[in-house]
Amino acid sequence: MRNPKKVVLLILCISLFSAVQIWKATAPLGTSDWNGKAVSRIITNDPENFSFALFGDNKDGPALFDKLLHDIDQRKEASFAIDMGDFLTAGGRKEMRGFIGELQDDLNIPLITVIGNHDLHQGSSSI
Repeated sequence: MRNPKKVVLLILCISLFSAVQIWKATAPLGTSDWNGKAVSRIITNDPENFSFALFGDNKDGPALFDKLLHDIDQRKEASFAIDMGDFLTAGGRKEMRGFIGELQDDLNIPLITVIGNHDLHQGSSSI
């Protein structure tokens, strides 16, 4: 071994990278009582006359989904949105994180979700 400090540094970097990957795969998603929190955020000027967006089966890819969310968010008359399910294709934790990230980036109104058959996956954490 020519330079033991470099070897130790390399091992530390690999360990840190591995720890981050494990954390990303296993950390809580923060989706507890998602719908309850969304409902509590709904604001309407007239409870007898309001609009909302309804969509589902988002398997056409992130580009179309981002555009849809952006379009919904630009329509100021919508008080909230409802996703009718299949917001994931396989129900994995990584995909769920991507879905939540897109929502946080592209949708400012409350979103209520319904679980579809593609959203359920052993070991997943559904909204």
